[in-house]
Amino acid sequence: MSKFDKFLKETVARVNHQCDYCGNPIRVGDVYYSEKLKDLFLHSLHEKRFCSKCYKEHGDNLLKVKKGKRKPTGTPPLERWIGDKSTWIGPTKCDEQREARERDWENIWKNLVSAKGYRETYLFLMPAIDLFREALSCYQNGAYMAAVSMCRASTETLVYLLASRQIEYRKGQSFVREVKVDHSLTESKFGEMLAKAKAKGYVNIELEKQINKIRKNGNFALHYGQRYDKELEESTRHGVPEGWIGMEKTRDVLRDTSELLTKMIGKTFIIAQDILTNSTR
Repeated sequence: MSKFDKFLKETVARVNHQCDYCGNPIRVGDVYYSEKLKDLFLHSLHEKRFCSKCYKEHGDNLLKVKKGKRKPTGTPPLERWIGDKSTWIGPTKCDEQREARERDWENIWKNLVSAKGYRETYLFLMPAIDLFREALSCYQNGAYMAAVSMCRASTETLVYLLASRQIEYRKGQSFVREVKVDHSLTESKFGEMLAKAKAKGYVNIELEKQINKIRKNGNFALHYGQRYDKELEESTRHGVPEGWIGMEKTRDVLRDTSELLTKMIGKTFIIAQDILTNSTR
């Protein structure tokens, strides 16, 4: 049977595919065109699949494309990989979904500042908290990649503060007002600071995993060129790549970071109270 004894059937994707002509992702729920044999008693072991855009442009001529010989497109445009819908990267409409984002950041911020020990430990953890406030501002304005980058900055600053500062007691104080700074850590790598924070009892295995998760998302944004190429390379083996961090993912990262800060506020408050109690005996 020749290749012309085939036709392209309109199909709705139930799993992720990739167009055999342009390389675009075909996501679950998308309409695409799959190669079928006209003889109902025969089935192709290597049927090709084409996105609706390519079908609209080339029609049944796509049947002449050999498997693995798709149109060379170089690096696919960035807009192919953004969220659930294709959009152009560029200036965003900051007011689009602004009300929903403002509700999100208000709830996240409210939970953080209402944490037990927040006021008492603010001066100790202030740089990390201020960076997190900046992350929320980025999210509020729809700058999602910037927001996760700031979450990473807040998290790494938090670890540095925990590793490099020692709470000191001054008679009559109820807040953390005095700290001794270990300046030898100003040039240390993150792994060294994390080890010091763990040794001081601030970070356990569970919190270390949470820290690494936040940093990983931040790394995706900060090293986007490498991450983008890596995901494109792996997309044929693992399905459609993430490609860009959107609103939902950013909200999750913000919540993870807020939760981490809240836990560290609690630990710092307990340590400060122990120092206060031991110093007054």
